[in-house]
Formats: sequence, structure tokens, C-alpha cells
Amino acid sequence: MIARSNNKTLVIIIVVLLLINIATMLFFILGKEEKGSIRGNIKAAIPEFLRTKMNFSAEQMKRFDSLSQSQSTQFKATLEEMRQDKKEEFRQMGSGNFNDSVMNAMVAHSLTKHKILELRFFQYIKDIRALCTPEQMPKFDTSFYKIMCQKP
Repeated sequence: MIARSNNKTLVIIIVVLLLINIATMLFFILGKEEKGSIRGNIKAAIPEFLRTKMNFSAEQMKRFDSLSQSQSTQFKATLEEMRQDKKEEFRQMGSGNFNDSVMNAMVAHSLTKHKILELRFFQYIKDIRALCTPEQMPKFDTSFYKIMCQKP
């Protein structure tokens, strides 16, 4: 009698856990679609922000598109260079017997590359700001960070 009662309880617990697991899975599957939305995609959020909140003209958007294309090309080239450098760094670490001085040199080199990447990104934001009219600049200065800091 007691064993039968325990079996029913275990079956109920398993069913409840299974339902929770299915609900969680559906939530994450449906949630992934939302990541493709403007809130989850900074690349789409910036032009949308410029168009709707900053009221960029067609000419400003055309100049932004050109700037964005150029920045994207530079950014991708820098990332590819960093990937290649990382392969070389690992090779050098192995040939240097994972010596502390070799590792420190590799970290210093990597930090230099990351610094370049960050500087390019900040210059990109500065270049976007330069597209603003004098009337748009104060609004850009007080609201652009919200786009950059939003959570996906």
C-alpha cells in the first residue's frame, strides 16, 4: 500500500517536472526569435535609433550607411587579424614552454589589439555623432548610450 502511494507521488512529480521542462524549452525557443528584434540586435538598433529617435534625414542615413559599411569592413579585418595572431601566440607559447615572460608578452600583444578595436569602435560612435546637425547633437549625447547599454 505504501509502495503504491510512493509510486503515484513519483509519477506525479515526474510529470510536473516534464511539463516545466517543456514550458522552459518553449520559452527559450520563442525567446530566440526576440533576440533578432531591434532590442537584441545592436547592428539594427543603431540605424533604427537614428531614423526614429534622432530623425535623421535620408541624406544623413545614406552617409551613416556608408560609414557603417566602412567600419564593418575594418572591424572584420581587425578581428580576422586577431584570430591569426591568437594562433601564432599559442604556437609561441608552446615553443616557449609556457614561460611566464612569453605569456606576458602574448597578453600585452593581445591587449594592444583589443585597444585598437575599442578605439575604432569609439571613433565610429564619434563619426556617427559628427553626422548630427547642431540641433541633434544634444539629444544624441544624452540618449545614444541607452542603445549601446540595452540588454538583448
